[in-house]
Amino acid sequence: MTEMTDQTTVYPEAPARPAPEPVGSVLSGARAARGLTVDDVAAKLKFSLRQIESLEAGRLTELPGGTFLRGMVRSYARFVELDPEPLLARMAGETRPPDDDRLVQRFSEPVPFSDSGRRVNLVYAVLSVIVLVIAGVVALEWGSSRGSSSAEASSEAVRPESRPAPIGDAPAPAQAVGAVAAEPETPVDSNAEAARSPISPVQGEIAPAALTEPERRAPGVKLVRLRFDRDSWVQVVDGGGRVLMSRLNRRGSESVLEGREPLSFVIGNARHVTMSYQGEAVDLVPHVKVEVARFTLP
Repeated sequence: MTEMTDQTTVYPEAPARPAPEPVGSVLSGARAARGLTVDDVAAKLKFSLRQIESLEAGRLTELPGGTFLRGMVRSYARFVELDPEPLLARMAGETRPPDDDRLVQRFSEPVPFSDSGRRVNLVYAVLSVIVLVIAGVVALEWGSSRGSSSAEASSEAVRPESRPAPIGDAPAPAQAVGAVAAEPETPVDSNAEAARSPISPVQGEIAPAALTEPERRAPGVKLVRLRFDRDSWVQVVDGGGRVLMSRLNRRGSESVLEGREPLSFVIGNARHVTMSYQGEAVDLVPHVKVEVARFTLP
């Protein structure tokens, strides 16, 4: 009987293949062999110093992946006179696709805000509110002051004694004190009236009281005589603020006034008005500005 024995054949193990040198080490060694520094590479390739250091140290996760990383390795390799293709093929094994769970966790993390940032934002918000409040107050003040100025200007515009009405306007309702034989104060068209009829005579007789001698009148009371060769708007105010005349006088008419001095006059179309004061003729031409005479007699 023949005995069978098991025999195990032992084969020698194949020697382990050395791991390829990392791409960053290859680039770093080529750079050092040419006497270049990391600053030289960063300045030449227009990358930051931190990016070059991360690439040489193999910290590829700190760099943007994909096309950016491949372009960075290709530029670095050409700068140190190496073939970039083998390095790119080797780098494909060194880099792993990003983990989806890690990406989701990274982007779901809340954005950190420091306390100092919150304080700065709060200060800006408070300052913005204060500026808006101040701007609103200034706008309200400006609007109210503008409105009051407009109201004052409007009130000044409607005062009859502030300026004479232009020739042809409707006469003021006030009646002249001391005027003799006053005509009805009805607005007339001077041009139409002139074309319709010739110059009319003096409309009315002068009252005897208006022709009293100066010594028979009260002290300080002055006598004024006005004759109108053309239509003229006249306003006369005495020293006590009383309006003696404020109306349109028809051409050819004549008025005699008595009032306490000083007497203030506003006479429209003054170049066609003849005036005497206390029996003496008064030249109105020196007081005329744009056909209106404004002056005061003591």
